[in-house]
Amino acid sequence: MDISELPRYGIVLFVLVMFVALFVVAKRLSRKWVRWPVRGVTSLGAGLTVLLIALFVFGDYSCTARAPKAYSPDGKHVAIITWGLQGALGADMATVTVRHRYSPFARNVYSGPGESDYPRVRATGPQVRWVDNKHLLVRYCDWPGSDQICASHSFGIEVICERLPSQCSQP
Repeated sequence: MDISELPRYGIVLFVLVMFVALFVVAKRLSRKWVRWPVRGVTSLGAGLTVLLIALFVFGDYSCTARAPKAYSPDGKHVAIITWGLQGALGADMATVTVRHRYSPFARNVYSGPGESDYPRVRATGPQVRWVDNKHLLVRYCDWPGSDQICASHSFGIEVICERLPSQCSQP
């Protein structure tokens, strides 16, 4: 898991913190007929929230393949390729994100179909290579009928999108 995937869990973690805070505050209530139901509901809510977090993390982990991070030559930026594995439901979806090295916030620079045979990445990519500190080359297969989005820049990085030659197989 990459640090850029953590902010999406922020809302669920906030809800968990609120349940724990209510549980602690309910301890100070003087009337038992109010204290026990509040503590019971907050305990149940906190338990369900922990279960939800576990399902998010394990579900995301098991259905996602990740290539090793590609650091820019100066080490200030990171490009990350992830594949959302669809299996029999359709083609795998590939996403390339760019972020500052120590920032948890990333932006998508490419999104489209792609196959993963990690750790050996097939030619159907996408493939990522840093040209220099400010230029990122994203090479991908052009599959007719599939939506492919490639951004021109992100975080001061110019993204160069290039179609791979026609040896790409259809998803």
